[in-house]
Amino acid sequence: MLDEYLERTDTKYKNGDEQMAATSFTISRSPKDFLHINCDGQDEVWFLSDRLVFNMHFLLRIFSDKTNMAFGGNKTLALRVISDFFKLSRRDFENEYSMGYQNPQKHGYVQVS
Repeated sequence: MLDEYLERTDTKYKNGDEQMAATSFTISRSPKDFLHINCDGQDEVWFLSDRLVFNMHFLLRIFSDKTNMAFGGNKTLALRVISDFFKLSRRDFENEYSMGYQNPQKHGYVQVS
């Protein structure tokens, strides 16, 4: 499935909406537990997900702006991330990939290796 979306990155699209629809998809374990996957090139994949597990006090969590995880990598990492999304508990998944977290309001992404 991932290969199909990666191949579509070489196609010319009329607009950004058409490109986004052709090169991204979402996987989920429940309505709240999802992982959005966006293919930006033959070997460039970006991930976005809401954070569901917070390892902090309740009041700190309310005032925190760290509500999303956003990170990117290559095809090899993408295959591992997708596998881990289904294999690991949500807490373990977030702990594994939280190093790629950036403030979503700044639209920053970190390359994870």
